[in-house]
Amino acid sequence: MALRLALLALTHFTAADARANGWRNDGSDVWPGASPPAVFDEEAGVNILWVAGMPAESSASPVVADGRVFTLAEPDTLLCLDAGSGAILWARKVDVFSAMRRPERRAEFESHHSRFHEWYFARRGTPIRDEWKRHIAPRLNALGVPEPRWYEAGYTSSTPVTDGRRVWVRIGTGVAACFDLEGNLLWSALYPAGRGHDLELTYASPLLRDGKLVFTWAPETWQTDGTAWEYQGLIALDAETGKRLWKSRVFRAPGWGCGSPVIARASDTDLVVSAGGAVARLDNGRLLHRGIGICGEAASPVVIGDGDTVLFVEQPSHMQGKKLKNLPRREGDYVYPVRIELGRRNRLRLERAWERDDLTTGRHHPSPLVFDGLLYLLDRDLNLSVSDVSTGEPCYRARIPIGRQDRAKGGHWRYPSISAAGGMLVVNCDFGVFATLKPGRVFAKLGEGVLAKKTSAWVPSRPCFDGNRMYVRTDKALYCIGPRPAPAAASR
Repeated sequence: MALRLALLALTHFTAADARANGWRNDGSDVWPGASPPAVFDEEAGVNILWVAGMPAESSASPVVADGRVFTLAEPDTLLCLDAGSGAILWARKVDVFSAMRRPERRAEFESHHSRFHEWYFARRGTPIRDEWKRHIAPRLNALGVPEPRWYEAGYTSSTPVTDGRRVWVRIGTGVAACFDLEGNLLWSALYPAGRGHDLELTYASPLLRDGKLVFTWAPETWQTDGTAWEYQGLIALDAETGKRLWKSRVFRAPGWGCGSPVIARASDTDLVVSAGGAVARLDNGRLLHRGIGICGEAASPVVIGDGDTVLFVEQPSHMQGKKLKNLPRREGDYVYPVRIELGRRNRLRLERAWERDDLTTGRHHPSPLVFDGLLYLLDRDLNLSVSDVSTGEPCYRARIPIGRQDRAKGGHWRYPSISAAGGMLVVNCDFGVFATLKPGRVFAKLGEGVLAKKTSAWVPSRPCFDGNRMYVRTDKALYCIGPRPAPAAASR
Protein backbone atom coordinates (compact mmCIF):
# COMPACT_ATOMS: atom_id res chain seq x y z
CA MET A 1 0.00 0.00 0.00
CA ALA A 2 2.83 2.36 0.84
CA LEU A 3 4.37 1.83 -2.58
CA ARG A 4 1.09 2.53 -4.35
CA LEU A 5 0.75 5.82 -2.50
CA ALA A 6 4.30 6.71 -3.48
CA LEU A 7 3.55 5.93 -7.12
CA LEU A 8 0.50 8.15 -7.03
CA ALA A 9 2.74 11.11 -6.36
CA LEU A 10 4.68 10.38 -9.56
CA THR A 11 7.26 13.03 -8.94
CA HIS A 12 9.63 12.61 -11.83
CA PHE A 13 13.14 11.73 -10.69
CA THR A 14 15.58 14.58 -11.30
CA ALA A 15 19.24 13.64 -11.61
CA ALA A 16 21.90 15.47 -9.61
CA ASP A 17 23.63 16.16 -12.92
CA ALA A 18 20.64 18.21 -14.11
CA ARG A 19 22.33 19.26 -17.34
CA ALA A 20 23.23 15.75 -18.41
CA ASN A 21 21.54 14.95 -21.71
CA GLY A 22 21.88 11.51 -23.23
CA TRP A 23 19.78 8.42 -23.92
CA ARG A 24 16.10 9.38 -23.62
CA ASN A 25 17.13 12.77 -22.23
CA ASP A 26 17.71 11.82 -18.58
CA GLY A 27 16.52 8.25 -19.10
CA SER A 28 12.82 9.09 -18.88
CA ASP A 29 12.13 10.32 -22.46
CA VAL A 30 10.20 13.19 -20.90
CA TRP A 31 11.30 16.59 -22.24
CA PRO A 32 9.99 19.45 -20.05
CA GLY A 33 9.85 22.79 -21.82
CA ALA A 34 9.94 21.30 -25.32
CA SER A 35 7.37 22.55 -27.84
CA PRO A 36 7.91 20.80 -31.20
CA PRO A 37 5.31 21.08 -33.99
CA ALA A 38 2.58 18.44 -34.06
CA VAL A 39 2.65 18.25 -37.87
CA PHE A 40 5.50 18.26 -40.40
CA ASP A 41 5.92 17.13 -43.99
CA GLU A 42 9.19 17.19 -45.91
CA GLU A 43 7.64 16.88 -49.36
CA ALA A 44 5.33 19.82 -48.69
CA GLY A 45 8.09 21.83 -47.01
CA VAL A 46 6.17 22.13 -43.74
CA ASN A 47 8.17 22.56 -40.53
CA ILE A 48 11.44 21.10 -41.86
CA LEU A 49 14.20 23.59 -40.97
CA TRP A 50 17.21 21.70 -42.38
CA VAL A 51 18.41 18.28 -43.47
CA ALA A 52 22.08 17.26 -43.18
CA GLY A 53 23.36 14.22 -45.05
CA MET A 54 25.28 11.72 -42.93
CA PRO A 55 28.46 9.90 -44.06
CA ALA A 56 27.14 6.56 -42.75
CA GLU A 57 24.27 5.07 -40.79
CA SER A 58 23.93 4.86 -37.00
CA SER A 59 21.14 4.02 -34.59
CA ALA A 60 22.47 6.30 -31.83
CA SER A 61 20.14 9.16 -30.93
CA PRO A 62 21.37 12.76 -31.31
CA VAL A 63 22.10 14.99 -28.30
CA VAL A 64 22.25 18.79 -28.06
CA ALA A 65 24.66 21.05 -26.17
CA ASP A 66 25.37 24.78 -26.48
CA GLY A 67 23.97 25.24 -29.99
CA ARG A 68 25.54 22.03 -31.29
CA VAL A 69 24.06 18.66 -32.21
CA PHE A 70 26.13 15.50 -31.75
CA THR A 71 25.54 12.23 -33.52
CA LEU A 72 27.51 9.14 -34.54
CA ALA A 73 28.28 7.45 -37.86
CA GLU A 74 29.62 3.99 -38.56
CA PRO A 75 31.97 2.58 -37.69
CA ASP A 76 33.29 5.01 -35.05
CA THR A 77 32.86 8.67 -36.03
CA LEU A 78 31.53 11.42 -33.74
CA LEU A 79 29.96 14.30 -35.67
CA CYS A 80 29.26 17.82 -34.42
CA LEU A 81 26.75 19.96 -36.34
CA ASP A 82 25.63 23.55 -35.94
CA ALA A 83 22.13 23.39 -34.47
CA GLY A 84 21.04 26.48 -36.39
CA SER A 85 22.13 25.52 -39.90
CA GLY A 86 22.96 21.82 -39.90
CA ALA A 87 26.51 22.46 -41.09
CA ILE A 88 29.02 19.85 -39.95
CA LEU A 89 31.51 21.67 -37.71
CA TRP A 90 33.85 18.74 -37.12
CA ALA A 91 34.14 14.95 -37.27
CA ARG A 92 36.40 12.79 -35.09
CA LYS A 93 37.31 9.13 -35.23
CA VAL A 94 36.95 7.41 -31.87
CA ASP A 95 39.73 5.01 -32.74
CA VAL A 96 40.11 1.91 -30.61
CA PHE A 97 43.47 1.09 -32.24
CA SER A 98 45.00 4.36 -31.08
CA ALA A 99 43.82 3.50 -27.57
CA MET A 100 45.40 0.06 -28.01
CA ARG A 101 48.58 1.76 -29.25
CA ARG A 102 48.30 -0.38 -32.38
CA PRO A 103 47.44 2.24 -35.05
CA GLU A 104 48.76 -0.03 -37.81
CA ARG A 105 45.64 -2.21 -37.38
CA ARG A 106 43.33 0.60 -38.49
CA ALA A 107 43.76 0.09 -42.24
CA GLU A 108 42.93 -3.62 -42.06
CA PHE A 109 39.88 -2.90 -39.90
CA GLU A 110 38.53 -0.35 -42.39
CA SER A 111 39.16 -2.76 -45.27
CA HIS A 112 37.15 -5.54 -43.62
CA HIS A 113 34.40 -3.21 -42.41
CA SER A 114 33.94 -1.82 -45.93
CA ARG A 115 32.55 -5.20 -46.97
CA PHE A 116 30.01 -5.38 -44.15
CA HIS A 117 27.07 -4.05 -46.15
CA GLU A 118 27.95 -6.28 -49.08
CA TRP A 119 27.78 -9.28 -46.77
CA TYR A 120 24.69 -8.17 -44.89
CA PHE A 121 22.52 -7.70 -47.98
CA ALA A 122 23.93 -10.62 -49.96
CA ARG A 123 21.73 -13.60 -50.69
CA ARG A 124 22.45 -16.97 -49.21
CA GLY A 125 24.88 -18.97 -51.26
CA THR A 126 26.76 -15.96 -52.63
CA PRO A 127 30.57 -16.01 -52.15
CA ILE A 128 30.67 -13.07 -49.73
CA ARG A 129 28.44 -14.94 -47.26
CA ASP A 130 30.95 -17.74 -46.91
CA GLU A 131 33.93 -15.40 -47.08
CA TRP A 132 32.61 -13.28 -44.23
CA LYS A 133 31.96 -16.23 -41.96
CA ARG A 134 35.20 -18.09 -42.68
CA HIS A 135 37.68 -15.25 -43.16
CA ILE A 136 36.55 -11.68 -42.49
CA ALA A 137 34.75 -12.12 -39.14
CA PRO A 138 37.64 -14.13 -37.61
CA ARG A 139 40.11 -11.47 -38.77
CA LEU A 140 38.06 -8.70 -37.14
CA ASN A 141 38.09 -10.66 -33.90
CA ALA A 142 41.82 -11.20 -34.27
CA LEU A 143 42.22 -7.42 -34.47
CA GLY A 144 40.59 -7.15 -31.06
CA VAL A 145 37.10 -6.01 -32.12
CA PRO A 146 33.86 -7.98 -32.50
CA GLU A 147 32.31 -8.33 -35.94
CA PRO A 148 29.20 -6.25 -36.72
CA ARG A 149 25.97 -8.20 -37.19
CA TRP A 150 23.17 -5.72 -37.92
CA TYR A 151 23.14 -3.08 -40.63
CA GLU A 152 21.09 -0.66 -38.55
CA ALA A 153 23.14 -1.09 -35.38
CA GLY A 154 26.82 -1.89 -35.91
CA TYR A 155 29.34 -0.26 -33.58
CA THR A 156 27.45 3.01 -32.97
CA SER A 157 24.17 2.15 -31.26
CA SER A 158 25.13 3.76 -27.96
CA THR A 159 23.85 7.34 -27.63
CA PRO A 160 26.43 9.95 -26.50
CA VAL A 161 25.93 11.89 -23.28
CA THR A 162 26.83 15.53 -22.61
CA ASP A 163 26.93 17.89 -19.64
CA GLY A 164 26.79 20.98 -21.87
CA ARG A 165 30.57 21.44 -21.89
CA ARG A 166 31.84 18.03 -22.97
CA VAL A 167 30.52 14.97 -24.77
CA TRP A 168 31.24 11.32 -23.93
CA VAL A 169 30.89 8.42 -26.33
CA ARG A 170 31.06 4.67 -26.02
CA ILE A 171 31.80 2.69 -29.21
CA GLY A 172 31.18 -1.02 -29.73
CA THR A 173 34.75 -1.58 -30.86
CA GLY A 174 35.74 -1.41 -27.17
CA VAL A 175 36.67 2.23 -26.58
CA ALA A 176 35.12 5.14 -24.68
CA ALA A 177 36.21 8.75 -25.13
CA CYS A 178 35.58 12.31 -24.02
CA PHE A 179 35.71 15.42 -26.25
CA ASP A 180 35.19 19.09 -25.60
CA LEU A 181 32.68 20.96 -27.74
CA GLU A 182 35.41 22.08 -30.15
CA GLY A 183 36.36 18.50 -30.97
CA ASN A 184 39.50 18.22 -28.86
CA LEU A 185 40.05 14.72 -27.51
CA LEU A 186 40.36 14.90 -23.72
CA TRP A 187 40.85 11.17 -23.16
CA SER A 188 40.12 7.75 -24.60
CA ALA A 189 40.07 4.47 -22.70
CA LEU A 190 39.59 0.79 -23.43
CA TYR A 191 36.90 -1.14 -21.65
CA PRO A 192 37.29 -4.91 -21.30
CA ALA A 193 35.66 -7.23 -23.80
CA GLY A 194 36.45 -10.87 -23.14
CA ARG A 195 36.19 -14.20 -24.91
CA GLY A 196 33.38 -14.46 -27.45
CA HIS A 197 32.45 -10.80 -26.94
CA ASP A 198 28.94 -10.15 -28.28
CA LEU A 199 28.61 -6.77 -30.00
CA GLU A 200 24.90 -6.62 -29.16
CA LEU A 201 25.77 -6.24 -25.50
CA THR A 202 27.45 -2.89 -26.25
CA TYR A 203 24.26 -1.26 -27.53
CA ALA A 204 23.38 0.14 -24.09
CA SER A 205 24.08 3.86 -23.70
CA PRO A 206 26.27 5.37 -20.95
CA LEU A 207 25.12 7.25 -17.86
CA LEU A 208 26.75 10.39 -16.49
CA ARG A 209 26.37 10.89 -12.76
CA ASP A 210 28.50 12.21 -9.92
CA GLY A 211 31.62 12.50 -12.09
CA LYS A 212 31.30 8.92 -13.35
CA LEU A 213 30.62 7.51 -16.80
CA VAL A 214 28.78 4.21 -16.29
CA PHE A 215 27.80 1.59 -18.86
CA THR A 216 27.33 -2.16 -19.29
CA TRP A 217 30.10 -4.42 -20.58
CA ALA A 218 30.43 -8.05 -21.61
CA PRO A 219 33.50 -9.78 -20.17
CA GLU A 220 32.57 -13.20 -21.51
CA THR A 221 30.10 -14.92 -23.84
CA TRP A 222 29.79 -18.49 -24.94
CA GLN A 223 27.33 -20.74 -26.73
CA THR A 224 25.69 -23.85 -25.32
CA ASP A 225 22.81 -25.85 -26.81
CA GLY A 226 22.15 -23.08 -29.29
CA THR A 227 21.67 -20.47 -26.58
CA ALA A 228 23.97 -17.58 -25.69
CA TRP A 229 25.04 -17.21 -22.07
CA GLU A 230 26.85 -14.12 -20.94
CA TYR A 231 28.61 -12.54 -18.09
CA GLN A 232 27.34 -8.99 -18.39
CA GLY A 233 28.59 -6.41 -15.95
CA LEU A 234 28.70 -2.73 -15.11
CA ILE A 235 31.76 -0.52 -15.37
CA ALA A 236 32.46 3.07 -14.23
CA LEU A 237 35.12 5.41 -15.59
CA ASP A 238 36.19 8.72 -14.13
CA ALA A 239 34.46 11.27 -16.36
CA GLU A 240 37.41 13.67 -16.10
CA THR A 241 40.25 11.27 -16.88
CA GLY A 242 38.82 8.01 -18.24
CA LYS A 243 40.46 6.06 -15.41
CA ARG A 244 38.58 2.89 -14.50
CA LEU A 245 37.01 3.31 -11.05
CA TRP A 246 35.22 0.00 -10.63
CA LYS A 247 33.61 -2.88 -12.46
CA SER A 248 30.97 -5.40 -11.41
CA ARG A 249 30.67 -8.77 -13.09
CA VAL A 250 27.15 -10.23 -13.29
CA PHE A 251 26.11 -13.60 -14.68
CA ARG A 252 23.20 -13.06 -17.02
CA ALA A 253 20.73 -15.64 -18.31
CA PRO A 254 19.97 -15.89 -22.07
CA GLY A 255 18.52 -12.88 -23.82
CA TRP A 256 19.66 -9.72 -25.54
CA GLY A 257 19.84 -7.20 -22.73
CA CYS A 258 20.43 -4.27 -25.08
CA GLY A 259 18.60 -1.84 -22.81
CA SER A 260 20.48 0.92 -21.02
CA PRO A 261 20.97 1.15 -17.24
CA VAL A 262 19.29 3.80 -15.08
CA ILE A 263 20.09 5.56 -11.81
CA ALA A 264 17.76 4.96 -8.86
CA ARG A 265 18.14 6.47 -5.41
CA ALA A 266 17.41 4.64 -2.16
CA SER A 267 18.24 5.82 1.38
CA ASP A 268 20.18 8.80 -0.05
CA THR A 269 22.39 6.42 -2.06
CA ASP A 270 22.64 6.39 -5.85
CA LEU A 271 22.24 2.92 -7.35
CA VAL A 272 22.91 1.74 -10.90
CA VAL A 273 20.18 -0.60 -12.14
CA SER A 274 20.81 -2.48 -15.38
CA ALA A 275 18.17 -3.58 -17.88
CA GLY A 276 18.69 -7.11 -16.60
CA GLY A 277 17.90 -6.01 -13.06
CA ALA A 278 21.39 -6.02 -11.58
CA VAL A 279 21.86 -3.39 -8.84
CA ALA A 280 25.20 -1.85 -7.83
CA ARG A 281 26.24 1.14 -5.75
CA LEU A 282 27.31 4.08 -7.87
CA ASP A 283 30.06 5.18 -5.51
CA ASN A 284 32.05 1.93 -5.36
CA GLY A 285 30.38 -0.56 -7.72
CA ARG A 286 29.50 -3.02 -4.99
CA LEU A 287 27.01 -5.50 -6.42
CA LEU A 288 23.86 -5.56 -4.28
CA HIS A 289 21.56 -7.70 -6.44
CA ARG A 290 22.23 -9.91 -9.44
CA GLY A 291 18.84 -9.64 -11.08
CA ILE A 292 15.55 -8.13 -9.99
CA GLY A 293 14.13 -9.33 -13.30
CA ILE A 294 15.20 -10.53 -16.71
CA CYS A 295 15.01 -8.23 -19.73
CA GLY A 296 14.69 -9.96 -23.08
CA GLU A 297 14.74 -7.64 -26.06
CA ALA A 298 15.95 -4.06 -26.09
CA ALA A 299 13.92 -1.91 -23.70
CA SER A 300 15.47 0.09 -20.88
CA PRO A 301 13.80 0.24 -17.45
CA VAL A 302 12.44 3.58 -16.28
CA VAL A 303 12.76 5.28 -12.87
CA ILE A 304 9.51 6.62 -11.40
CA GLY A 305 8.08 7.86 -8.12
CA ASP A 306 10.66 9.64 -5.97
CA GLY A 307 13.54 7.90 -7.73
CA ASP A 308 13.42 4.75 -5.62
CA THR A 309 11.11 2.77 -7.93
CA VAL A 310 12.16 1.11 -11.19
CA LEU A 311 9.64 -0.19 -13.71
CA PHE A 312 10.67 -3.21 -15.77
CA VAL A 313 9.23 -4.78 -18.90
CA GLU A 314 10.40 -8.39 -19.21
CA GLN A 315 10.25 -9.50 -22.80
CA PRO A 316 10.39 -12.87 -24.52
CA SER A 317 13.48 -13.08 -26.70
CA HIS A 318 14.41 -15.18 -29.70
CA MET A 319 17.30 -16.42 -27.53
CA GLN A 320 14.84 -18.03 -25.12
CA GLY A 321 13.80 -20.84 -27.42
CA LYS A 322 14.41 -23.56 -24.85
CA LYS A 323 12.56 -23.95 -21.57
CA LEU A 324 15.31 -23.46 -19.06
CA LYS A 325 14.87 -24.37 -15.44
CA ASN A 326 15.55 -20.86 -14.22
CA LEU A 327 13.89 -19.06 -17.12
CA PRO A 328 10.50 -20.38 -18.28
CA ARG A 329 9.57 -19.12 -21.70
CA ARG A 330 7.01 -16.30 -21.72
CA GLU A 331 4.85 -15.50 -24.71
CA GLY A 332 3.85 -12.05 -23.42
CA ASP A 333 5.56 -9.16 -21.69
CA TYR A 334 5.69 -9.10 -17.91
CA VAL A 335 5.42 -5.59 -16.43
CA TYR A 336 6.08 -4.59 -12.83
CA PRO A 337 7.40 -1.63 -10.78
CA VAL A 338 9.86 -2.44 -7.98
CA ARG A 339 10.53 -0.14 -5.05
CA ILE A 340 14.10 -0.41 -3.73
CA GLU A 341 15.07 0.22 -0.12
CA LEU A 342 18.66 0.06 1.07
CA GLY A 343 19.07 -1.11 4.64
CA ARG A 344 21.97 -1.83 6.94
CA ARG A 345 24.99 -3.67 5.55
CA ASN A 346 23.86 -2.86 1.98
CA ARG A 347 20.88 -5.18 2.18
CA LEU A 348 18.14 -4.46 -0.33
CA ARG A 349 14.45 -4.69 0.35
CA LEU A 350 12.38 -5.03 -2.83
CA GLU A 351 8.65 -4.45 -3.04
CA ARG A 352 6.48 -4.89 -6.13
CA ALA A 353 3.44 -2.64 -6.30
CA TRP A 354 1.77 -4.80 -8.95
CA GLU A 355 2.63 -7.15 -11.80
CA ARG A 356 0.80 -7.97 -15.01
CA ASP A 357 1.43 -10.00 -18.13
CA ASP A 358 -1.57 -8.82 -20.18
CA LEU A 359 -0.70 -5.19 -20.95
CA THR A 360 1.07 -5.78 -24.27
CA THR A 361 0.40 -8.06 -27.21
CA GLY A 362 3.49 -7.94 -29.42
CA ARG A 363 7.29 -7.79 -29.18
CA HIS A 364 8.26 -4.77 -27.15
CA HIS A 365 11.38 -3.04 -28.46
CA PRO A 366 10.56 0.50 -27.28
CA SER A 367 11.31 1.46 -23.70
CA PRO A 368 8.29 2.24 -21.50
CA LEU A 369 7.19 5.83 -20.99
CA VAL A 370 5.70 7.11 -17.72
CA PHE A 371 4.09 10.52 -18.01
CA ASP A 372 1.50 12.31 -15.89
CA GLY A 373 0.49 9.21 -13.94
CA LEU A 374 0.14 6.89 -16.93
CA LEU A 375 2.28 4.10 -18.31
CA TYR A 376 2.59 3.96 -22.10
CA LEU A 377 3.75 0.73 -23.76
CA LEU A 378 4.29 0.49 -27.51
CA ASP A 379 5.12 -2.71 -29.38
CA ARG A 380 6.66 -3.37 -32.79
CA ASP A 381 3.21 -3.55 -34.41
CA LEU A 382 2.37 -0.02 -33.22
CA ASN A 383 -0.09 -1.31 -30.63
CA LEU A 384 -0.27 1.25 -27.82
CA SER A 385 -1.27 0.15 -24.33
CA VAL A 386 -2.00 2.77 -21.66
CA SER A 387 -2.49 1.96 -17.99
CA ASP A 388 -2.49 3.60 -14.58
CA VAL A 389 1.09 3.36 -13.32
CA SER A 390 0.04 3.24 -9.66
CA THR A 391 -2.15 0.16 -10.08
CA GLY A 392 -1.43 -1.35 -13.51
CA GLU A 393 -5.11 -1.12 -14.46
CA PRO A 394 -5.53 -0.65 -18.25
CA CYS A 395 -7.05 2.55 -19.60
CA TYR A 396 -7.15 1.70 -23.30
CA ARG A 397 -5.45 -0.12 -26.14
CA ALA A 398 -5.24 1.16 -29.71
CA ARG A 399 -3.20 0.65 -32.83
CA ILE A 400 -1.68 3.89 -34.06
CA PRO A 401 -3.09 4.55 -37.55
CA ILE A 402 -0.73 5.46 -40.39
CA GLY A 403 -2.24 7.93 -42.81
CA ARG A 404 0.39 7.44 -45.51
CA GLN A 405 -0.44 4.02 -46.89
CA ASP A 406 2.63 4.02 -49.12
CA ARG A 407 4.67 3.74 -45.94
CA ALA A 408 2.65 0.86 -44.51
CA LYS A 409 4.77 -2.26 -44.17
CA GLY A 410 3.66 -5.84 -43.81
CA GLY A 411 4.65 -7.39 -40.51
CA HIS A 412 6.15 -5.30 -37.74
CA TRP A 413 7.64 -1.84 -37.64
CA ARG A 414 10.99 -2.54 -36.15
CA TYR A 415 12.05 0.61 -34.33
CA PRO A 416 9.10 2.58 -32.99
CA SER A 417 9.52 4.78 -29.91
CA ILE A 418 7.40 7.13 -27.83
CA SER A 419 8.42 10.39 -26.12
CA ALA A 420 6.63 13.08 -24.12
CA ALA A 421 7.37 16.62 -25.33
CA GLY A 422 5.38 19.82 -25.49
CA GLY A 423 2.40 18.39 -23.65
CA MET A 424 1.95 15.70 -26.30
CA LEU A 425 3.24 12.25 -27.16
CA VAL A 426 5.59 11.96 -30.13
CA VAL A 427 5.68 8.49 -31.68
CA ASN A 428 8.42 7.51 -34.09
CA CYS A 429 6.63 4.88 -36.16
CA ASP A 430 9.82 4.15 -38.16
CA PHE A 431 10.25 4.45 -41.94
CA GLY A 432 10.01 8.23 -41.74
CA VAL A 433 6.50 8.41 -40.26
CA PHE A 434 5.71 10.09 -36.94
CA ALA A 435 2.44 10.47 -35.05
CA THR A 436 1.58 12.96 -32.31
CA LEU A 437 -0.98 11.95 -29.70
CA LYS A 438 -2.80 13.68 -26.89
CA PRO A 439 -1.76 12.26 -23.51
CA GLY A 440 -4.48 10.87 -21.32
CA ARG A 441 -6.86 8.01 -20.75
CA VAL A 442 -8.56 8.29 -24.14
CA PHE A 443 -6.85 7.81 -27.50
CA ALA A 444 -6.64 11.00 -29.57
CA LYS A 445 -4.35 11.60 -32.54
CA LEU A 446 -3.19 15.19 -33.01
CA GLY A 447 -1.18 14.99 -36.20
CA GLU A 448 1.36 13.19 -38.33
CA GLY A 449 4.85 13.90 -39.58
CA VAL A 450 6.41 12.46 -42.72
CA LEU A 451 10.00 12.55 -43.95
CA ALA A 452 11.23 11.81 -47.46
CA LYS A 453 11.41 8.11 -48.30
CA LYS A 454 14.85 8.36 -49.87
CA THR A 455 16.45 9.62 -46.66
CA SER A 456 14.43 7.80 -44.02
CA ALA A 457 14.25 4.13 -44.97
CA TRP A 458 15.26 3.39 -41.37
CA VAL A 459 14.74 5.55 -38.31
CA PRO A 460 16.14 3.34 -35.56
CA SER A 461 17.04 6.13 -33.12
CA ARG A 462 14.85 8.22 -30.84
CA PRO A 463 14.20 11.93 -31.44
CA CYS A 464 15.90 14.59 -29.34
CA PHE A 465 14.17 17.87 -28.38
CA ASP A 466 15.49 21.35 -27.68
CA GLY A 467 13.00 24.17 -27.25
CA ASN A 468 10.64 24.16 -30.24
CA ARG A 469 12.94 21.94 -32.30
CA MET A 470 13.11 18.19 -32.72
CA TYR A 471 16.22 16.45 -34.07
CA VAL A 472 15.82 13.10 -35.79
CA ARG A 473 18.61 10.79 -36.98
CA THR A 474 17.72 8.49 -39.88
CA ASP A 475 19.99 6.04 -41.68
CA LYS A 476 21.02 8.70 -44.20
CA ALA A 477 20.38 12.13 -42.66
CA LEU A 478 19.97 14.27 -39.56
CA TYR A 479 16.79 16.37 -39.51
CA CYS A 480 15.92 19.53 -37.67
CA ILE A 481 12.15 19.91 -37.35
CA GLY A 482 10.62 23.13 -36.04
CA PRO A 483 7.92 25.73 -36.62
CA ARG A 484 8.02 27.08 -40.13
CA PRO A 485 5.15 28.55 -42.18
CA ALA A 486 4.03 26.58 -45.19
CA PRO A 487 5.23 28.00 -48.52
CA ALA A 488 2.83 30.52 -50.03
CA ALA A 489 0.83 29.40 -53.05
CA ALA A 490 2.19 30.63 -56.38
CA SER A 491 0.36 33.68 -57.71
CA ARG A 492 -1.25 33.47 -61.12
